[in-house]
Amino acid sequence: MSTIVNAEKILKTFNTWSFKREQPSNTDLMLNFIALAVEKRRPIPFVLYWGKGLRNHITDSERECLDFLDRMSQRISAVYAPGGRIHLLFTDTHATLNGHDPDAIDAYFLEVEDAALSSFQTFTTSRLSDAVAKFGLEPPIETPPVSDDLLMKLERSARKWYKGEASVREGAEEYYWQNMIERQAVEQEFGSSIFVTFNGSDVRDLFPSNLPIFYMYSVRKGTSTKPWFMNC
Repeated sequence: MSTIVNAEKILKTFNTWSFKREQPSNTDLMLNFIALAVEKRRPIPFVLYWGKGLRNHITDSERECLDFLDRMSQRISAVYAPGGRIHLLFTDTHATLNGHDPDAIDAYFLEVEDAALSSFQTFTTSRLSDAVAKFGLEPPIETPPVSDDLLMKLERSARKWYKGEASVREGAEEYYWQNMIERQAVEQEFGSSIFVTFNGSDVRDLFPSNLPIFYMYSVRKGTSTKPWFMNC
């Protein structure tokens, strides 16, 4: 069986409405990434931003999310033994921007890391700040200003979660430009990975432009609220 056939079969295991909240972007590139992993007999690589809300400790919401993600990986394992490997990229940069205490950020992400690595074989972890520092990037010169529609969405989110010293609008704008740098670092660090998000395609501009995007539910079918924002 060719790697192309294998890739299509593997994609069908997770690209279902049991997991996805809408159709993914660029399935052709997704198939290419899957085929590359199959050729090397490696797990199918995914990378996912994991953030922090107002809580400093994990709850059942985080555990349910990890279990849901692991179930997606197990679906892959049913047809492809290496399964899926999901890299949790902890967005400590976003938490810092939102005004969270550094010790609280560390404590929360360490708890998530422990829950992920002690109970599952699916996950690896790192900090987004490390990827950004590694490449020393700046926003690309050709990046357009944030659109009014996207800025409105970011402002709505900032009203709930931004606790920094600037205005809500300034916080939203800084978040946008921060993402313009970070998405380049993610592309360079995880250049053949499928980018997973609990967001929808309405904020596609925040994500790596050269990676395929898989838009999925967070803890179960029909729920897209991020686990770190639940029970806040």
